[in-house]
Amino acid sequence: ADQRALKVASVLGRAFTTEAICAIAGEQLAAETLEAQLASNELVRPSGTEGVWEFRQMLVREAIYDALLLDQRRELHAAVVKHLVGNRQGNALAPHYPALALHATAAEDWQSAVLYLDLAGEQALARWANAEAARFHQSALHISRTGRAAVDPVQRGRWEARVAEASFRLGDMDTTIAAGYRALEAWGMPLSERVAGQLISLIGAFAGRFRAVAPLSLPDHDQRLLLDLYGRLVDAQGFRQSAGGFLLNIFRELALAEALDMPGRAARAWLMFYFFFAATPLESRARVWVSRARALVERESDPSRRGSVTVRLGVASMYTADWVAANANILAGIALAEAQGEQRNQSEGMVTLCHGYSIRGHFRPLAGTASKIRAITRVTGDRQIEGVCAALMADAHARSGNLAEAERELGEFVESLDGLAVGPNRVLGQGVRAMVSLRQRWKFLTLLC
Repeated sequence: ADQRALKVASVLGRAFTTEAICAIAGEQLAAETLEAQLASNELVRPSGTEGVWEFRQMLVREAIYDALLLDQRRELHAAVVKHLVGNRQGNALAPHYPALALHATAAEDWQSAVLYLDLAGEQALARWANAEAARFHQSALHISRTGRAAVDPVQRGRWEARVAEASFRLGDMDTTIAAGYRALEAWGMPLSERVAGQLISLIGAFAGRFRAVAPLSLPDHDQRLLLDLYGRLVDAQGFRQSAGGFLLNIFRELALAEALDMPGRAARAWLMFYFFFAATPLESRARVWVSRARALVERESDPSRRGSVTVRLGVASMYTADWVAANANILAGIALAEAQGEQRNQSEGMVTLCHGYSIRGHFRPLAGTASKIRAITRVTGDRQIEGVCAALMADAHARSGNLAEAERELGEFVESLDGLAVGPNRVLGQGVRAMVSLRQRWKFLTLLC
């Protein structure tokens, strides 16, 4: 019984409960008897929580697990899934999605595995655990591609779209675009990554007046996911400076937003058109798109979308150095985000405000806003926002001649990238390069990037 208990424990992981051992071992073993056996075993110890034990060394747990025959592993992992599900339903099962995904995969119960990987990935994405979300959805896609589980193309498109979203949040623009294009292909809307193919699609978009932006068979929920995907592809291809893909996906985002009657998202698309042409001789003519966006924002009833686009209207005012309008719009967007409890949108709006302060050399309000951003990121753990905030503060200190503080903030900037995908180094680097080069601060550019 003692050996059986340790084998079950090795499947459960480094820490395990006596309740789980008794339920999974398949033997009539009293919890008190098991506790006594574990207490006399030198390989395990109490964890400090009642009823919870742990292996003294992870290597010990791995050695016991590796000694199991493959059939034994599958059998025990399947038993863990059965134990975790038990009589739980709905929200009671939600905390166990990651463990269920792990054990169902190890049990080679592929249909259950893709179900729980999907649920665990969606859950991780909602709490901004982006690397975890990408890993769960990529595992589900791998099972699907190898034919181990029957998955329809619409579901594959969802997973690819979520991988794209998670990758964008991690700053990995290449994976964002690749996964996004695979999602579009799964949904029957392939786009070419080649310049010639994008040009043909652009001509088609003009000729068709942006019609056929989503397949009729796609459910409403997935059409909204598709709209979000277009937005992420626009942002990612903007970072990559891929003009053809950038414009084509703006066209599609605009058309689908209008088809779904989402004026806030349509306003965002018109503003992205404006940002594309703002640094060109066509800027004065492109201002009409800002007016269109402003009119659409007035029609937007969703406070979240209204707040996000209002901040972008503030950015548009920055292009013409209309700082009164810029501050008014950005502060209004921040207030809407705060009222909705959307800390990510709130901190993004504050970062935009800091950019405006930085451009004008208003370092005191920049420092005050940066401290508020850091108070939020301590709660959300959003390291990308932390990085941008540190970069702005480093620039402010350098311009004020306080090189010691600039160096300290630069250290914070670099530290914020640790553990993230390789992408953020490039993405944040590009963002800081753009911010600095506009002011032609080449000396600081060399220091920072």
